[in-house]
Amino acid sequence: MKIPRGERYELCSSVHAEQNAIISSSRIDMIDSTLYLVSKNFEDDIYVSNYNPCALCKRIIINAGIKYIYIRDDKDNYRHILVNDYINDDDSLEGKLGY
Repeated sequence: MKIPRGERYELCSSVHAEQNAIISSSRIDMIDSTLYLVSKNFEDDIYVSNYNPCALCKRIIINAGIKYIYIRDDKDNYRHILVNDYINDDDSLEGKLGY
């Protein structure tokens, strides 16, 4: 359909890992929880550097009540994100699309 990555989520039939983790958990377990994420390329098994959840997943993470995210950037390095920062630094307010 030639839709740019990160846009028109309502047309996508896939469910992202973040979404699967959240819908598979009870609401009480999500409140103030920590989500751990890692992304690797399927073809070469190399970590995706500077990976971040897409805009839809960010909204779902916020609404699930998750407090912290740890993202693995490579074998030894992780980033720590306070989910509240997604609210304060909302990319959509700047008109950014995609990811």
